[in-house]
Amino acid sequence: MKFLEQFTLITDIIFGLMILLYLYQIVYIAVSMFKRKVPKLPDAKKNHRYAIFISARNEKGVIGELLDSLRNQTYPDEMYDM
Repeated sequence: MKFLEQFTLITDIIFGLMILLYLYQIVYIAVSMFKRKVPKLPDAKKNHRYAIFISARNEKGVIGELLDSLRNQTYPDEMYDM
């Protein structure tokens, strides 16, 4: 019976350590999510010109939303071609 008691004590200690490590991980994730400061990027000095090529095979259901989304961009219209 002595062996069984020792084994139970060892498993309880290991279980307690695992719980502590798991709680530490949860606190670490929570702090990193809520304390993160997203830096504001400065405005670009120069706007580059882009060509947008849309490969749209069998995309009848979503192509309208895609084109609307591209038209609603804040990038200047004269700086990209579709």
